Amino acid sequence: MDILLLSATLIASLFFLVKASEHAVKSSVNIAKILSVSELVIGLTIIAVGTSLPEIISGIFSALRGNGELIIGNVVGANMSNLTLVLGTGLLFSTIAVNKLLIKRDITIMAFAITLLMSVMSIGFTVSWIDGVALLLLFTAYVSFLFFTKKERKNENDFIDFINYFITARYLHQVMNGSAITVRKGSTGKSIKKELFREFFILAVSLIVVFISADFMVNSAIKIATNLNVSAAFIGAILAIGTTLPELSVTVSAAKQNKGGLLLGNIFGSCITNSFFVVGVAAIAREFSVSSSLIIKSAIAFLLMLLISIMIFIKRKLSRKHVLILYSTYVLFLLLFAGV
Repeated sequence: MDILLLSATLIASLFFLVKASEHAVKSSVNIAKILSVSELVIGLTIIAVGTSLPEIISGIFSALRGNGELIIGNVVGANMSNLTLVLGTGLLFSTIAVNKLLIKRDITIMAFAITLLMSVMSIGFTVSWIDGVALLLLFTAYVSFLFFTKKERKNENDFIDFINYFITARYLHQVMNGSAITVRKGSTGKSIKKELFREFFILAVSLIVVFISADFMVNSAIKIATNLNVSAAFIGAILAIGTTLPELSVTVSAAKQNKGGLLLGNIFGSCITNSFFVVGVAAIAREFSVSSSLIIKSAIAFLLMLLISIMIFIKRKLSRKHVLILYSTYVLFLLLFAGV
């Protein structure tokens, strides 16, 4: 009877997760139109942070309990899941043309974020609160860079521009005054404020439902695995997949609506958010350490992510024929982290 109840909870959680994500996608697109911001940017920021809530919350609690292995394992696992399972599942519903800007800027920034994280972990095998502050500043600079530099140049900003933007600390001033975001023309300020408030409210509620649904789904999946006496490695796999369920549901919804920019923005934005924001917040909550074996496994996982990025760079258009490659890469990752 317990298994039946847990299974029902699992199915119900999945239903609410998918429905809430659909509303989140629609609201984010509406916000993008009102603020004259591209769907790619919205996916890289608002949706990316919202769907990374499970990683953020679990990272804080793991840090407070002094479990650095769980933090890094969750972040690396979530990034790999995003680039393989989530992207692959999205390709089952829609062929995706890769935006050139995504290659020049966001994929490169993601590689930089993961490389920096690996470097921080390798120095002293500890992530301190100072490292956490630096990672959060980088994330703040990244979000500010996406929103506030759009009109400063005729050509799109790339990775080098981002590094220069971070070093010069222009984001600190721009984030404080927030004057670079403009709304669409042709509407009164009052109506725009009302419309924005409504869409942000719908988005906030949708993301809360996504988070709660994912939490119920993960918990019920773990309990099912425990009751069936499944191995700890399998339970860990469920956790890794579970924390990326919000990204998965948003990706499927975006694919069905042919929102390729939002889909890819959500995936790569989530990877950047995990590497900068999740680890940064966790390290500030409490300094944590990692083992050399986990660093080695994480480095191998990073190489797999790099190979996927190279494939995206070369192909420029992704379809169902790439799904098997992505899924197979995730299987290799599971075998690696399971110690097989």
